[in-house]
Amino acid sequence: MGKKVLFILLGLALLFVVVFGISTLLTGKKTETKEPQGTLKPGEANEEPLFSEGGGSNESNNLFSASASPTADSGSIFIGSSGSSGSTSLGGLPTSGSSSNGLNVCKILKDYDSWKSTSAGDPTEQNLVDADKDALPDVLERLYGTDSNKTDTDGDGYPDGDEVRNGYDPLKSGDFKLDSDSDNLYENDECKWGTDPFNADTDGDSYKDGDEIKNGYDPTIKGDGKGSDALPEKRAAEAENYIRPNPNSSNYTEGLTGILLGNTTLGEAGQTTVTSTQIQQVLSTAKLDMELPEVKVTELNVIKNNTGTDIQAYLNSIDLIRPNDLLNSTTLTNSLMSAFSGNTAGIQGIRNSLTQYEQKLLAVPTPPSAVEHQKLLVSVTKFLNEKLGVIQTNGKTDPVKAYLAARELQEGLPTNIEKLDYLKNKLLSLI
Repeated sequence: MGKKVLFILLGLALLFVVVFGISTLLTGKKTETKEPQGTLKPGEANEEPLFSEGGGSNESNNLFSASASPTADSGSIFIGSSGSSGSTSLGGLPTSGSSSNGLNVCKILKDYDSWKSTSAGDPTEQNLVDADKDALPDVLERLYGTDSNKTDTDGDGYPDGDEVRNGYDPLKSGDFKLDSDSDNLYENDECKWGTDPFNADTDGDSYKDGDEIKNGYDPTIKGDGKGSDALPEKRAAEAENYIRPNPNSSNYTEGLTGILLGNTTLGEAGQTTVTSTQIQQVLSTAKLDMELPEVKVTELNVIKNNTGTDIQAYLNSIDLIRPNDLLNSTTLTNSLMSAFSGNTAGIQGIRNSLTQYEQKLLAVPTPPSAVEHQKLLVSVTKFLNEKLGVIQTNGKTDPVKAYLAARELQEGLPTNIEKLDYLKNKLLSLI
């Protein structure tokens, strides 16, 4: 069964804002200096983004499973199957034949027909001996109670062997069907399924062979009560008629698919069109987690001296260790976009540089007056690295989750960069 694939159009404008925020952070570009109105309001701790409203539901839903990648689209976005699930059927005579009184009835009949089509004269194998030449070997004549010296025991004009093979009773003249074990499966069908014509419950699961087939289960497999013995046709029908995208999936892309499709089955999803406006309406209700990682003072290299010279040395140091290799906006944009197609080499390189930058920051001698600035700088660097990690991990497999991480960068960086600029100007006033 193919998974449903949701193609999401990610705006270049969003990535541009993210790239601009990264560049501003690393270049230390000044913004309008004003006292910030407090820090960014954090979301609930360790909470995954949820939908509070919208999407046709009054309940909160986790965002979403289909393996998907962002694809440019001129108008609408289609939800379709990445494959088709057709039913399959059992073909030929099953290898697990029946067993009655030590005799495998279906195997004997099959072997007899095979011998008859290629040989002449009398068979050498004891189980294939057929004295009256009625196509029913003598060992089976005794089993069915027919006359091994009479071709047509019931005198209806049909040889005993032909009657058994076609599911008719060789002992009764007329159109009487043959069901030796009364399991609602005629003799000829027993051999098609590989069940025992003289055992009503071949697999021993307390259900008659014929009843199992009628309800879509394999009569030769003892199931676990959870559908392990369901026939391929039944599994395909269940997938077609009952399985739907899960709106509460931990994979946000599947969750979004579930919200947008509602009660639509996967089999009907291929004919469903979802517009970009619908997607944007649902995504606009997502809670964004923009809480910065905690940085303790004990992690910093705080010094005792707090003169203007020490403060200037601190500012010079953080300027010198800034990762200039990340200032190319084209490289940043291409790395982010590539992550959505599964190429994560570029974004991994960015994260490696950010990790090295963070380690160097922690080693910078920091005077007491610069502690607040330094804690925030390290925290924002960690925040940036973590969100890029979400994009790297989920860009291809869960593009909605990656998209929301980009949104969190878009919303979280500007306010904190503004606060960093404010704190830096306060330090400059002390020099």
